Amino acid sequence: MTAPSPLLQLRKVCRGYAEGHGQRPVLAGAELALLPGEVVALLGASGSGKSTLLNLAAGIDLPDAGEVCFDGRDLARLSETARTRLRRRQVGIVFQFFNLVPTLTVAENARLPLELNGLADAAGLARVASLLDAVGLADAARRWPGELSGGEQQRVALVRALVHRPKLLLADEPTGALDAENGARVLDLLLRLAREHAATVLIVTHAAEVAAAADRRLRLADGRLHAVDGAA
Repeated sequence: MTAPSPLLQLRKVCRGYAEGHGQRPVLAGAELALLPGEVVALLGASGSGKSTLLNLAAGIDLPDAGEVCFDGRDLARLSETARTRLRRRQVGIVFQFFNLVPTLTVAENARLPLELNGLADAAGLARVASLLDAVGLADAARRWPGELSGGEQQRVALVRALVHRPKLLLADEPTGALDAENGARVLDLLLRLAREHAATVLIVTHAAEVAAAADRRLRLADGRLHAVDGAA
């Protein structure tokens, strides 16, 4: 059988930021290949570049050098409009700071990707309800984000990222504000997405139980990715 092609691939990626009169390097030749259905935990110290890597993987930022390829396409060769369309249709992102729309209810926030993709039909709305129930928020559908705790907002953000069944899910500390019970619920949802829909999941985490559940663990240090515990 032919080996599957990577859904996401970083080739010799470099990225830095202006600092004073110079440039502070964050990624320096980073290499990464993620396969369909693979769950990978991304570890690293604060400031090591994990969020930068997620932004590059999503096409929000572009590398200074090297290539970021999604499904065989170099993101730098796509227009900003094309990258936005790709994110809307095929990528789910769980931001560390939730980014919920304060003037939309929980259910309206959760179904926003369906609205943007023209998928807010009966089946799509049923999926919203099912996912809210799966994260313990079935009774919160009509509440406003400002009425929720940080942990509840984080779970709404996760539902919003999953509802359109993306090929790639990028999650920045998705269990960081959750207690053990709700953290386990979220982890189960992420693993189920990968298993049932062959989605690729990249999770930035400091949680040992999340890292242990991943297929691979990678550590970002000195601008490059390194396998943890002998993982390939």
